[in-house]
Amino acid sequence: MVVPQPVPPAQPGNDMATCGASALQQVIGLPVRVLPDRGSWSSIRIIHPGEMVTMDYNADRLNVRVDRNGTILQLSCG
Repeated sequence: MVVPQPVPPAQPGNDMATCGASALQQVIGLPVRVLPDRGSWSSIRIIHPGEMVTMDYNADRLNVRVDRNGTILQLSCG
């Protein structure tokens, strides 16, 4: 059994604007393919159910948590 790993917590002072997560909240519930190819993020990390993620923090990275069907559940910077 694979135990899902949590997305690293937001760092103090991070309001999700650095990576553009705050501007994308309207895509929650939509397929991950609706995300634009480019944005204010330096990198993007798609996190699938049960997938392990590193705990390193990058304020410019967009974290996108999706369900098994590729539906966006959560957006955050880190």
